Amino acid sequence: MAATPFYTNSTFRYFTISLIVLLSCLGLFYLDRETKTFSDLLTPGNLVALLIYFLPTYSICVILYHYFKRKLPEGKSIIWSAIIGIPIGFLIVIGLLILLKQ
Repeated sequence: MAATPFYTNSTFRYFTISLIVLLSCLGLFYLDRETKTFSDLLTPGNLVALLIYFLPTYSICVILYHYFKRKLPEGKSIIWSAIIGIPIGFLIVIGLLILLKQ
């Protein structure tokens, strides 16, 4: 019986999308004027905010990836899902946070 490999193409694609979204979220937090070092990004408040930004943005990127996968090659699907999904995800989260604050 052959063992199933842990690493598959599908796993790599989702990992790539999650890494792009994570780096984008960390980049957004790094733009904050209170953030001076990388360790400032790992405070409990920023980790909660990272989760709030990451989950919807990742979900949108995965949905867009599956949509583009039918029409484009795999690499272009990942790129286009990130280019379109990350700004949409950030805008949705920021919009919801503004609405909840009022």
